[in-house]
Order: sequence, then structure tokens, then C-alpha cells
Amino acid sequence: YIDYLEQDMGKDRTYLSNQMKGTLLYQLNIHPVYQPYFNSEIDSAIKKVDGEKPLENRETAGLLINMDYLTSKFGAGFDKMLRDPNQAATYGLEFTADGTFPLWSGFSYILDLNLFGSRDISSYYLKTSVTNGLSYSFNSYLSVTSKYKFFHYWDGKTRQTFMNNAFSVSLDLTTDFKMF
Repeated sequence: YIDYLEQDMGKDRTYLSNQMKGTLLYQLNIHPVYQPYFNSEIDSAIKKVDGEKPLENRETAGLLINMDYLTSKFGAGFDKMLRDPNQAATYGLEFTADGTFPLWSGFSYILDLNLFGSRDISSYYLKTSVTNGLSYSFNSYLSVTSKYKFFHYWDGKTRQTFMNNAFSVSLDLTTDFKMF
């Protein structure tokens, strides 16, 4: 997906959102509930900020658990900055949970939780992303959704914290098609 929002204040330009993200998820369907998985994510900035355009890669493998309304992943892998700056990979653990829970006719609650923690000899950190939302479906194709997104990064070595949050409202069009 692409998430880009720019605020122009005369001479100053502020990027409220400046992210492009791609995900490749491979699941081995050997059981209806428990499935091994491999996940590869690439995150990048769309426009350069302070002369840099960071590129980050996260690859994890583990166990995916499918339930009625919730899907969870428990895995291990690495996080690596590929560009601006180029850094060595840090290895860690991943936990994700995402689901849509029906509330009453047409309304549903959306939860998306993503945690990745890493600890090695010289440093440790924790990345947390939480999205809460409420959706109303007009029919099987069209819905309106309001979401609150919260991101938190904690660096244990320097004791620095970065937080960001956003509220969005979207009109969602759902399609389903098969190519083969």
C-alpha cells in the first residue's frame, strides 16, 4: 500500500505520511487452523526527507493460527535497514493479531496488532503498531471505515521513544476475483 500525505505551509513542507509498503506472505495449508508461514515486508519512504530515503526489510517465519474472527502469527526473523542508513540485521520475535469482529447488523470492530522485538549483544528495541477501527457495510461490496492507528518505537539502549498516531475515514470497495 501507499500512505502519503503532505502539508504545505509556505516555505515549510511537512510529510504527515510518507510510506510505501509491500508484503509477501506464504502460508503452507497443511491444517485448517495451524499453518507454517513465511512473511517478507519492504518499507520505504516515497519522497526523500533530509536527503535520505530509508528502505527497511523484515523477514519472519513461524506459525500462523486461523480462528473464526482472528488470525495470529508467532514467528522469528530479522529486521534490516537496507539503505539510509545501511545496517546489519537485527534478529527478533514477531507477534501479530488481526481480525474483524461482527458487532451487530452491518457493524464490525477491526483490530490489527503488530509487535516485533529484538535483542542482541549491543542493543534491543520494540516496535508496536496497533490499529482499532469501526466499519459499517452497506452491502457485500461497499463499506465505510474509521480507524485509529498508533505506532510506538522504543530503543532500549538509548532509552529513546518515538510515537505517531493517525485517525482516518475511508470508503472501501471490496472485490473478489480469481485469475486461474
